[in-house]
Amino acid sequence: KMNEVRKLQSKAGVTPFMEQVITQLWNLKSTQKATNIFIQTIKLFLDDRSKKSLPELRRKRKKQWSELRETREKNKKNENLEVEYEQTLKNITESSFGVEHIFREISQIYELQKEGLVKATFLENIKLQDLMAGLIQSGMTFELIDGEASNIPRIWIKGVFQALHELIREKTCSMVSVI
Repeated sequence: KMNEVRKLQSKAGVTPFMEQVITQLWNLKSTQKATNIFIQTIKLFLDDRSKKSLPELRRKRKKQWSELRETREKNKKNENLEVEYEQTLKNITESSFGVEHIFREISQIYELQKEGLVKATFLENIKLQDLMAGLIQSGMTFELIDGEASNIPRIWIKGVFQALHELIREKTCSMVSVI
């Protein structure tokens, strides 16, 4: 199934949004303060967007779930309500978009690039693993496991850790893992 998803991702290519984010991060990489401000601005924008849409969607989901439960208790089926409920769940998922999703997407772009499945001219001079290593060095969290997809992007992790090793050389680096 993972190979099927990879093929779909490679056909879709890199979205203009991701291209802009990656390019901006790369251009700001030498200025830690500017990079942190950029990431915080994105985070605040995405959080604000979620805060505006999620409460109403959650109320809608709760109401639809109650109606579905009542319908099922009466041994009836309401396909329209089930479809609406599934759509509401999808909308909730789509509204819960944060910075961590951007970095997951960067990891997937990196892996597709390494596998030769994505070719984007803007990536020719950008080393995604170096970009992430620099962010880690400046205190950014690094997700090892994509919890939503139960995926461990091994190629990405290896590339980032190699870049981080090159960056810090003989210095030590502490890592904290939260499960």
